[in-house]
Amino acid sequence: FASATAPDTSTAYAIFEAAPKAYGLHLDCIYGSSDPTLNHKYMYAFTGTATSEISRYNIATEHWELISCLPQTETLTSGSMFCYDGQDRIYYWSGTALRLMYYDIVKNIVVPSSTPPYGMSTAITSNRMEIVETADHLKYLYLMRHSANEMWRTLLFW
Repeated sequence: FASATAPDTSTAYAIFEAAPKAYGLHLDCIYGSSDPTLNHKYMYAFTGTATSEISRYNIATEHWELISCLPQTETLTSGSMFCYDGQDRIYYWSGTALRLMYYDIVKNIVVPSSTPPYGMSTAITSNRMEIVETADHLKYLYLMRHSANEMWRTLLFW
């Protein structure tokens, strides 16, 4: 905002920097990455609105940074679900598609990771995915089916 006159209480203005976020949005604060320069500095956002856009919010500078990663094949919208593994990956389910992916925040790539045993039903807007670590340090990703009670899990070993 550059102006010769300083704004006062009667001045209306807006600052737009990031793309509007809508259905399929999620935000994760990074705290356990193998790259320590990412920890407690960024919040990663999946934009949603039928895009494959990923951006990150720099907490120190208070600015959004658009990330260009490959491949950009999955669009995120209603029914998308997300889960940060506490390290270098943000897992996500793309709407009602039959694909589980993860975004590697260090390598800046999207990787297909798993598929469920059968299809999803009508998409709902809620995050029904979580990673649970057992006492012996095994990590399982749990995914609940849309508009239903079935829950799938997969061991995160790759």
